[in-house]
Amino acid sequence: MEKMKKYFFSIIFVILVGMGAIGHAQTLGEKRNFFIEKSYDASSREKITAVLVKSTTKAYFYADESWWNFTSQNDAYAAIDALSAEFENTIYPVLTSQFGQEASPG
Repeated sequence: MEKMKKYFFSIIFVILVGMGAIGHAQTLGEKRNFFIEKSYDASSREKITAVLVKSTTKAYFYADESWWNFTSQNDAYAAIDALSAEFENTIYPVLTSQFGQEASPG
Protein backbone atom coordinates (compact mmCIF):
# COMPACT_ATOMS: atom_id res chain seq x y z
CA MET A 1 0.00 0.00 0.00
CA GLU A 2 2.81 2.40 0.88
CA LYS A 3 4.45 1.72 -2.48
CA MET A 4 1.21 2.58 -4.28
CA LYS A 5 0.97 5.86 -2.35
CA LYS A 6 4.48 6.81 -3.42
CA TYR A 7 3.64 6.02 -7.05
CA PHE A 8 0.49 8.12 -6.76
CA PHE A 9 2.48 11.07 -5.41
CA SER A 10 5.02 10.60 -8.20
CA ILE A 11 2.19 10.84 -10.72
CA ILE A 12 0.81 13.99 -9.08
CA PHE A 13 4.29 15.51 -9.05
CA VAL A 14 4.73 14.77 -12.74
CA ILE A 15 1.34 16.34 -13.46
CA LEU A 16 2.27 19.54 -11.67
CA VAL A 17 5.72 19.70 -13.24
CA GLY A 18 4.21 18.96 -16.63
CA MET A 19 1.97 22.00 -16.33
CA GLY A 20 4.90 24.39 -16.37
CA ALA A 21 7.44 22.45 -18.42
CA ILE A 22 5.59 22.35 -21.69
CA GLY A 23 6.11 24.88 -24.42
CA HIS A 24 4.21 23.27 -27.27
CA ALA A 25 1.27 20.97 -27.91
CA GLN A 26 1.83 17.39 -26.80
CA THR A 27 0.65 14.12 -28.29
CA LEU A 28 -1.01 11.48 -26.14
CA GLY A 29 1.43 8.63 -25.62
CA GLU A 30 4.44 10.93 -25.95
CA LYS A 31 7.23 10.22 -23.47
CA ARG A 32 9.31 12.71 -21.51
CA ASN A 33 12.02 12.42 -18.89
CA PHE A 34 11.44 14.10 -15.53
CA PHE A 35 13.80 14.61 -12.64
CA ILE A 36 12.08 13.80 -9.36
CA GLU A 37 12.88 13.92 -5.67
CA LYS A 38 13.98 10.37 -4.88
CA SER A 39 12.33 10.39 -1.45
CA TYR A 40 8.95 10.44 -3.24
CA ASP A 41 9.77 7.39 -5.35
CA ALA A 42 9.44 3.81 -4.05
CA SER A 43 12.60 2.87 -5.98
CA SER A 44 14.50 6.05 -4.97
CA ARG A 45 14.95 7.08 -8.59
CA GLU A 46 15.95 10.63 -9.44
CA LYS A 47 14.83 10.46 -13.06
CA ILE A 48 11.80 8.77 -14.62
CA THR A 49 10.33 8.42 -18.06
CA ALA A 50 6.68 9.43 -18.07
CA VAL A 51 4.02 9.01 -20.72
CA LEU A 52 1.34 11.60 -21.48
CA VAL A 53 -1.96 9.89 -20.68
CA LYS A 54 -4.38 12.84 -20.69
CA SER A 55 -4.39 16.41 -21.86
CA THR A 56 -6.90 19.12 -20.92
CA THR A 57 -7.05 22.84 -21.56
CA LYS A 58 -5.43 23.49 -18.17
CA ALA A 59 -3.02 20.57 -17.56
CA TYR A 60 -1.12 17.63 -19.00
CA PHE A 61 -1.29 14.38 -17.05
CA TYR A 62 1.81 12.22 -17.18
CA ALA A 63 2.25 8.80 -15.56
CA ASP A 64 5.46 6.99 -14.71
CA GLU A 65 5.97 4.67 -17.69
CA SER A 66 7.12 1.71 -15.57
CA TRP A 67 3.97 2.00 -13.43
CA TRP A 68 1.67 2.71 -16.38
CA ASN A 69 2.73 -0.39 -18.27
CA PHE A 70 1.91 -2.68 -15.34
CA THR A 71 -1.36 -1.27 -14.05
CA SER A 72 -4.99 -1.69 -15.01
CA GLN A 73 -5.28 1.15 -17.49
CA ASN A 74 -9.09 1.16 -17.35
CA ASP A 75 -8.94 1.87 -13.61
CA ALA A 76 -6.13 4.37 -14.10
CA TYR A 77 -8.02 6.25 -16.83
CA ALA A 78 -11.10 6.44 -14.58
CA ALA A 79 -9.00 7.91 -11.75
CA ILE A 80 -7.23 10.33 -14.11
CA ASP A 81 -10.57 11.46 -15.56
CA ALA A 82 -11.84 12.16 -12.04
CA LEU A 83 -8.61 13.95 -11.12
CA SER A 84 -8.67 16.08 -14.26
CA ALA A 85 -12.29 17.10 -13.61
CA GLU A 86 -11.40 17.99 -10.01
CA PHE A 87 -8.43 20.02 -11.21
CA GLU A 88 -10.36 21.88 -13.93
CA ASN A 89 -13.47 22.57 -11.85
CA THR A 90 -12.14 23.04 -8.32
CA ILE A 91 -8.37 23.26 -7.90
CA TYR A 92 -7.52 25.51 -10.86
CA PRO A 93 -10.18 28.15 -10.08
CA VAL A 94 -9.03 28.34 -6.44
CA LEU A 95 -5.36 28.64 -7.43
CA THR A 96 -5.99 31.35 -10.00
CA SER A 97 -8.29 33.28 -7.67
CA GLN A 98 -5.52 33.32 -5.05
CA PHE A 99 -2.42 33.75 -7.21
CA GLY A 100 -3.72 35.12 -10.53
CA GLN A 101 -3.60 33.72 -14.02
CA GLU A 102 -0.49 32.04 -15.35
CA ALA A 103 1.37 33.51 -18.32
CA SER A 104 -0.24 32.39 -21.56
CA PRO A 105 1.28 30.93 -23.51
CA GLY A 106 3.19 29.61 -20.53
